[in-house]
Formats: sequence, C-alpha cells, structure tokens
Amino acid sequence: FPDAVALLTRLAFEAEHVDHHPDFVLEYRRLTVRFWTHTAGGVTQKDIDAARATDRLAAQYTVVEK
Repeated sequence: FPDAVALLTRLAFEAEHVDHHPDFVLEYRRLTVRFWTHTAGGVTQKDIDAARATDRLAAQYTVVEK
C-alpha cells in the first residue's frame, strides 16, 4: 500500500508539472491510472506521452501491475 500511494503522489506532481491530469483509482496495492483528454473526448498524443512517462516511473515500484 505505501508504494502505491508513493507512486500516486509522484505521478500527481508530474501531472501538475505538465498540466495534464489523469484519473487515479487506488485500491489497496493496486493503482489504476487512466489517461484521456477530456476536452478532446479521447486519447491524444499528450496522453500517450504521459502514459509512457508513467510506465517509466512505475518501473521503480514493486506493486504495479500492467
């Protein structure tokens, strides 16, 4: 659970930095991150870039499932 919360916190700061905010769902040790651009009504290149950055950050934690 602490690793999932730590990852969520780190992702939240990164999202704020790039001004692109995903949806998070935290269920005990499982963190689900969903990217899509609300104003575009779907997935954009910005979402794809953010998902790749999330994968890189998540690789540092042991509780993440893909």
